[in-house]
Amino acid sequence: MPKPMTPESMSNDSMYMKDMVMHMSFFWGKDVTILFQGWPDNNLGMYILALAFVFFLSAAVEILSVSPIVKMGTSPVVGGLTQASVYAIRMALAYMVMLSVMSFNLGVFIVAVAGHAFGLFVVKYRALATASSPADVPTKPMTPESMSNDSMYMKDMVMHMSFFWGKDVTILFQGWPDNNLGMYILALAFVFFLSAAVEILSVSPIVKMGTSPVVGGLTQASVYAIRMALAYMVMLSVMSFNLGVFIVAVAGHAFGLFVVKYRALATASSPADVPTKV
Repeated sequence: MPKPMTPESMSNDSMYMKDMVMHMSFFWGKDVTILFQGWPDNNLGMYILALAFVFFLSAAVEILSVSPIVKMGTSPVVGGLTQASVYAIRMALAYMVMLSVMSFNLGVFIVAVAGHAFGLFVVKYRALATASSPADVPTKPMTPESMSNDSMYMKDMVMHMSFFWGKDVTILFQGWPDNNLGMYILALAFVFFLSAAVEILSVSPIVKMGTSPVVGGLTQASVYAIRMALAYMVMLSVMSFNLGVFIVAVAGHAFGLFVVKYRALATASSPADVPTKV
């Protein structure tokens, strides 16, 4: 015989569902869960701390992108393990940033992008300050009431976990495309151009000789911040599991890379002059 529902069990179920459902469009506010259950628990101070945590996570991802130098004579095993360990830490931090952004909280999104930009600025500033010429600076690959209202809320919050066709999907912003074919096509075009821009912006702007390391670093960090923002938006769009979104995202990446490679091949004197983009 099924256990009768009591007010206490209904309250517990509501709390469980509140913790388990996921936003599928951007929103403001401190009522969000970031990485750990009960954190920041709708507390403003803890929310600010969580934002600072995400900022430093994303900054660390960029700073750790520069592999530690292996000294001459070091054992290949020791050198390989050292670099692999740093890379493992970087990947762990990168996944934590990705999972934080998956909350779709705009505050988290903004500080994550800002952290990536700050981290890249630190890397580029140090490189430009020590390099004899801008050509010596390596180009780094720029590799979240009533029963009726509750039903609408759950429809918007529950996330697909398998691919599906159709225009009944939320892409980044609440109520968009709102099951409208024209708006759905517009949303697909938007995702296509976002993913194409991610690839086109992967080529760092050239820093001219004599440029201040601060100016050069800020220029490249600004472009990188824009690219990271677009990349996260593509990632969040693909999280809809909508096959149309998935296809146009992949097509956009391919088109963007084609533009990059075409321009490089058209201006290079030989195929060897074309940098390999990761």
